[in-house]
Amino acid sequence: ITNGDLVACIYPVTARKYIQVQIKLNRHGAGVKGQEGMDLEKAKEFFDLSASTNGNNQVITGVPKKDNKFLGKMEFYVDSTRWIPVKIYMYGPKGNLISSSSIEYQIVVDQNVAAGLKPAGQDQIWVPVKNVSNVSTPMGKMDVEMVFENTKINQEIDDKVFAIE
Repeated sequence: ITNGDLVACIYPVTARKYIQVQIKLNRHGAGVKGQEGMDLEKAKEFFDLSASTNGNNQVITGVPKKDNKFLGKMEFYVDSTRWIPVKIYMYGPKGNLISSSSIEYQIVVDQNVAAGLKPAGQDQIWVPVKNVSNVSTPMGKMDVEMVFENTKINQEIDDKVFAIE
């Protein structure tokens, strides 16, 4: 849960809650300078952007405007029919692939619509169910697989759940 400058992680098995002040993380080098609240306008400030087509995907390529000793280029592959990112590639300044991610999705239906408690409309959404990332650094290689299960949308969630105390 992110609420302003506070980030909370709640582990459902133990109900343990950890809270971290995001400003402190940013001051100590966590994250990349300029990526706080990254949006299209900020991306255009830091990257030269271009678009192309590759099969059923639109490929958005970002090349840093200034020399960068860690990043040479980023590519986002966006599924043309669903308009969701399905692959992300990051390349080093010498063109070597340093990170690749692939994302799998499924449709989740609003249970209130399915039960007839709410009118149809925006009653379903594509949600990620699996993200597989491979990262190569001078310190070694890391393979990460994240699986998202039991995802629900538009559920009645008490605002207290999002309060960070």
